[in-house]
Amino acid sequence: MNTQLLDKFKGCLIGAAIGDAMGAPTEFLSLEAIQRAWGFLDDLVEWGRHEAGTWTDDTEMMVKLAEALVDAPNLLDKQVVADRICEAWRQWKKEYDPSRAPGNSCLGGAGRLVAGAHWTESGKPNGNGCGAVMRVAPVGLVFANHPEMLAWTAHMQGFATHQGERTNASAVAVAFLVGRLLLGDDWDSALDALDDAMPQDSPAREYFYGACDQSTPLAKKLDAYRGWDGGEAFGAALACALEYHDDFGQAVSHAINSPGDSDSLGCICGAMLGAKLGLAGIPAHWVDRVEAKDELVELAEGLYRCYVGLNGEDA
Repeated sequence: MNTQLLDKFKGCLIGAAIGDAMGAPTEFLSLEAIQRAWGFLDDLVEWGRHEAGTWTDDTEMMVKLAEALVDAPNLLDKQVVADRICEAWRQWKKEYDPSRAPGNSCLGGAGRLVAGAHWTESGKPNGNGCGAVMRVAPVGLVFANHPEMLAWTAHMQGFATHQGERTNASAVAVAFLVGRLLLGDDWDSALDALDDAMPQDSPAREYFYGACDQSTPLAKKLDAYRGWDGGEAFGAALACALEYHDDFGQAVSHAINSPGDSDSLGCICGAMLGAKLGLAGIPAHWVDRVEAKDELVELAEGLYRCYVGLNGEDA
């Protein structure tokens, strides 16, 4: 067993869940309202009727996607993978917790799957919300060494609820970065690889370049990229991860102190940095307090076994 690699699988899922749970209290709030309530929020706190560490629909759907991949009998068969993911979205629609603030596009797309629509027709036409991006990290973990299957699965899982090109291109980009960081790329190498892999006309390029622009302050990027749109969520989360590339706490804290879809920004940022730094790179006092930590660890171990099944122990 490659314990260092396994630690990154755990870091990715738990990092996403922590970022999501940290951002839940600030979602829908202006920056001024956040500052009045907490100054600068850099911890897990209660939100709604939920105790500190509780995650939202972002992690709820990420878990369903991860379970679908773990349960798939043949991960290189696109039909099998699509069937499992569609069943995961149907199950989520039947079981979701309304208090976790699920998005309308996710609910609508999953509802149409329940009603019998095919995944190529169930998604919201031109839907570019960030739901496809926030949940995609498990695809990057499992298919890190299979870029074609990674791109297809990242797009498919999003298209089932969101048909917009921008959000699905951004979901593919996030999954790709998760995979490269998992495999040990430094940030420069991962960004260069994404730049090479991304089609020249990809609608995610604008947000990719915006996140990487070192001449623009992070605060200005977060004001421009509020995260409700999938491209904006990708750009904002990546900007935070790059600004604090070796500091999980700072990166996620800045992502969630933002005037927009802060839980999704925290979730995406936490997934990328978790894949890079591993569980060992995440503050232990957050790991111990996040909802369902043991279940997330077990799920990460299942995803690791999927990866090994595709690549072998030494990959």
